[in-house]
Order: sequence, then C-alpha cells, then structure tokens
Amino acid sequence: MDEQLRRIEEGVPGFLCVSTQLEHLTVVTYAVEPERLRRHIPQPFELELVTLEDGTRAALVSAVTFLNQDFHLVRLPTPRLSLGQTNYRAYVRHKGAPAVWFLGTSIDTRAVFIPRHVWQMPWRRGRYTFDVERAGARGTYERFEVSARGEWDLHLAVEDSGREVGVLPGFTSKAQALNVLTQPHEGFFSRWRSSGEVGRYTIWHDLYQPRSASILEARFGLLAGLDVVPEEEQRTPHSVILEPSVLYRIHLPPRRFTER
Repeated sequence: MDEQLRRIEEGVPGFLCVSTQLEHLTVVTYAVEPERLRRHIPQPFELELVTLEDGTRAALVSAVTFLNQDFHLVRLPTPRLSLGQTNYRAYVRHKGAPAVWFLGTSIDTRAVFIPRHVWQMPWRRGRYTFDVERAGARGTYERFEVSARGEWDLHLAVEDSGREVGVLPGFTSKAQALNVLTQPHEGFFSRWRSSGEVGRYTIWHDLYQPRSASILEARFGLLAGLDVVPEEEQRTPHSVILEPSVLYRIHLPPRRFTER
C-alpha cells in the first residue's frame, strides 16, 4: 500500500509565533553525494537517502524561496510585512522521524539581526526582487523569476508546467515524496557562535497543492560556497515543486536542542 500524506498538528501558538502566507514558493531540490552534506550535519542526525534510477544512493538538499505576505505575530495582527526569503535545507532523520537541517537562510529585512545575533541562527540579509506574472484559467505562471543580492546571491527562473506533482525520482509515491520534501515540522541548525550547540524550532502549515516546474536558470551562492551543489550542477535539479500560496506558522523562539 502506498504511503499516506502526513498532516502536521497545528499546536498552540506562543507569544512569538509568526503567521505568514508564503506566496510564489519554489522548492528546488538537488540529489547530491551524501558526503557533500554529511560534513555539514552533526550526529545524531542521519541523512535522508534515496535510490535513483541508476542505483546511486543520494542525499537531498533544497533551496526554498518565497515571498512572505502578511508576516506578523499571531497575537499581534499589526504590523504586517512583505519580504522575500530563501531557506537552504537538507533532509534528515532524527530517531526515525523526518526533519530538516537548515544550512542557512537569506531574508529581506533589517530585522535579520534578531535571529542572527539574538538566537544565533545562520541567517543573512538579502535584497529580493520577484518578477512573476500569472495568467490563464488555471492560474499558471506565465513568468517566474526571482533574484536576491547579498552575501548569498541567488537567481532563479522556472517554467510552470501547470501539472500536479507526480512521483519524484527515488520515491515510490507522490505522498512519500511530499512527506519528505514538504511535511517535516521540526527544523534544526548549528548555532554559529556556540561550538557544537544545536538549535531547534517547529512549524505548521496547510497542505500543499503543488505543481511541477522546470529550471530555466538557477544560481544559489550558498550551495556553491559550501560545495554542496557546485554552480555548474545547479541547472539540473532532482525536482522543482511550485506552490502559489500556502499558510505557515513558525513557533519561535528556537530552543537549545538536547538529545533525549
């Protein structure tokens, strides 16, 4: 029997819980040699591995880019912000459960100093430009291009297929792929000023209604800089998922992770 799509439990929002509508979301995923990622991810986290058609075992890493709309604290409805963001995340398992490991985040706000310096998260400032245009009865994108300038430059252009996501390479069903690439609710990261210390936070979001897309142009400076996905390989991803709009809640602040 095929794996079923897992739903994320919403939980009770705390004082710093953030609500945001993610618009123009892309999940550009690369299948990479496991050792490229292993050196960036500590134990006890295990890499999520898939077996590709040629028998190669590969780890998965994604650049997830979107425009936050109505970004605000759940308990404080105003102000509401609009800002671009990219999360660079590897897919891992902790005690058998799927999770993500954040290699870094680029976000378009001066307030980046809060997650970077107060919570010691691997975040940097990026100045984003979205050039998107939707048309047609199905609401597909006629044009989809995103750029960011900063320490981790990026440029992304994709072509919207208008088709639902199918079974992705290395997975046996659509649900299995989405459970790994979209449904983990725990995120972990290395606190950059604390040697060996790991932070943790959780999220909730609505179910995706994803479409498949293809790469026209791709350049992710962080992935190349870490030697996880060299620039010459970035135009040949494992998959591209396109989600026009989905509601997220991020439970903050992050906590110090201790193995239980």
